[in-house]
Amino acid sequence: VNVLRDQATRMLEYLQRLPGVHDVRQNLESGKLEYRYSLNARGRELGIKQSELADAVRTGFLGVEAVHVTLGDKRTPVRVIYPDSIRRSSDLARLPIVLDDGRLVYLGDVADITTGRAMNTISRRDNQRLGLVTAEVDDQVATPLEITELLRVEFADMETALPGYTLVFLGEKKDASESFDGMRDALLISAAIIFFILAALFRSMLDPLVVMFAIPFGLIGVVFGHMLFGYNLQFLSAIGFLALTGIVVNDSLILVNFAKRMRSEGMDRFEAMIEAGRVRIRPILLTSITTFLGISPLIFFATGQTAFLSPMAVSLGFGLLFATGIILISIPCFYMIADDMREYTRAKLHAIFPPSNNNSI
Repeated sequence: VNVLRDQATRMLEYLQRLPGVHDVRQNLESGKLEYRYSLNARGRELGIKQSELADAVRTGFLGVEAVHVTLGDKRTPVRVIYPDSIRRSSDLARLPIVLDDGRLVYLGDVADITTGRAMNTISRRDNQRLGLVTAEVDDQVATPLEITELLRVEFADMETALPGYTLVFLGEKKDASESFDGMRDALLISAAIIFFILAALFRSMLDPLVVMFAIPFGLIGVVFGHMLFGYNLQFLSAIGFLALTGIVVNDSLILVNFAKRMRSEGMDRFEAMIEAGRVRIRPILLTSITTFLGISPLIFFATGQTAFLSPMAVSLGFGLLFATGIILISIPCFYMIADDMREYTRAKLHAIFPPSNNNSI
């Protein structure tokens, strides 16, 4: 307990020095003054047990019910108790204790009396005692995640210096970690669903990869937008990026699907991609520009209760602008690279497994 209290006090003092941190508290504050009794050598020689000592002290302070007196319909217990002069804290040593053989001894003769302060509360987590330090953070000065990182650096040596003790971050840090884990799983599941739908549509394993190629590059626009406005990446930023994937896939699909249709009509691969870019550049740009303009009030003018939505709008808007350039420039290149890979793989397979030419008579 003393080690926990020392570390909690150290953390409390450190947090109080950080700008933007206020209302710092810990749950290991000392409680009321306690008197503690433990048998000494004399008490053990007399055969007194610790439980008997506790019973004697309890009886001395609270008394014992001797009889009950009935007055009318009311039954009242009569309690025998020592006088206040003996029960005062300064006179605890004079508290008499009657032994089993009838002898009388005093508490101060058979027990050591010490004073101390117990904790107000005892908190546990996973069956281990927990020292809890809490604080409020002013979002205009710092974020809880930034304060958490400062604490992680400051107390990095604690677990090494104190084996058996672990530093665990709860509160917003834990919620953010769980939220990002859930968002990561949702992104992977949605990407897998998109891939299999496109694979069924194109009857190919390479073409879905071409369509989804621009999704990771949208993240560059997300990071740039957050740096431009001074935002930290947060849960709503991830939601904006998740929404971005659907728009990016739609724009890529428009381009690739048109090129494949032109090729099915007999057009050369290179010419098909040029024609797809020429015809589909307008709907792709209109989709991106109108989407960006539609959410621009949240990006540039969000105040009050809508300000918390701004990181999500920044992710969607700037990620879409950057991904649009990737779609128009890189998707045609990647499509032709993927097509070369497909032709190369097909030629190799034909060389290894030549088609049979059995002529029937």
